[in-house]
Amino acid sequence: MASVRSLTVLCHHLGRLTLGPSPVPALLAPATLGSHSLLQVRKYNYYHIDRPKPNEKRNFLFMVHYPEDGQYTVKPLKTTKLAGRDPETGRIVVGTLGGGAKRNYRWIDWYRTGPTDGTFLEERVIHVQYDPNRSARIALVGGGDSLRYILATENMKGGDLIKTSSFIPRIPVRPKEGDAYPVGALPTGTAVNCVEVVPGDGARKVKAAGTAGIIMKKIGQKVVVQLPSKMELALDPKCMATVERGLSGMPRCVMNPRMTVT
Repeated sequence: MASVRSLTVLCHHLGRLTLGPSPVPALLAPATLGSHSLLQVRKYNYYHIDRPKPNEKRNFLFMVHYPEDGQYTVKPLKTTKLAGRDPETGRIVVGTLGGGAKRNYRWIDWYRTGPTDGTFLEERVIHVQYDPNRSARIALVGGGDSLRYILATENMKGGDLIKTSSFIPRIPVRPKEGDAYPVGALPTGTAVNCVEVVPGDGARKVKAAGTAGIIMKKIGQKVVVQLPSKMELALDPKCMATVERGLSGMPRCVMNPRMTVT
């Protein structure tokens, strides 16, 4: 009778066994994370809560006050320092920003577009000046009844005439420093700056002082441009670029730290 009873108990316990996985203990107990505001426990794991992060399209150093009507102007624009804080939430995103001298902002026109019928838009350089918001020098140019700021090339000076054209001829043009053409109109080996990545989207590449891109080759319907980082971009032939030997100005590593211009 004892053997029959023990066999019955054994069969009862064997019937309750399963082949599923054993439970895995949590890495961190919820009690240990209750006082930590940056961690959350979910399914025996933890992760960091999302925070605002700096990126290339947002500026956490200062905020520019553009005209309410949106009209372009060459007058210095007022700025408000953000000191690394998000302008919407006020939270610190970059903790190493802050301080410095007061400075105004010069509105740079990144759109060097011209006529597409083979003619040129001629402008005269009024003067070249220092800009406290960038490493490259800027030039005030005028044509007709309009003025605008552009990035100055290495040998650009007051009184120079610069041309802009969006026409792509059958034979490449003869490049001159300071002129702007589509990359498809320039010969191979030309040094360029203020290069557009998308036609009509404005200059996006090669805008720092002392830098220059090179037109390497033309493959089919694309033009290959080598950036200062040796990276090569296959661009649409209609992308605008400025002919130059190098942007005017000194790299930040050799600039005078005492230079203050508002």
